[in-house]
Amino acid sequence: MFKAASPLSGGIARSGQTCGSLLGALLFVGVVFGRRRLERTGVFEDYRRAMEVAEKVYDEFEKELGTTICKGIRVRLLGRVYDLRDPRSVKEFISSGT
Repeated sequence: MFKAASPLSGGIARSGQTCGSLLGALLFVGVVFGRRRLERTGVFEDYRRAMEVAEKVYDEFEKELGTTICKGIRVRLLGRVYDLRDPRSVKEFISSGT
């Protein structure tokens, strides 16, 4: 699971979009509560439970950080956006100690 989630880093492939941490948390919700086979979602209890928990995780994440977009989270927590696709910006990020 950890290996599979590697491309989520930096807001999906370092794009700064949807936060990989949120996506990782939702993947974990799926592992614990998700459906065990592909069926119509409206009749599958595991799907209903997974979505119930996922919605709570999503809502709490957004409430805590004010957004689910990685760039916005970086501004809130770090005071600026680092472009993790640009080697110079990555060096600045690393040297900042954050």
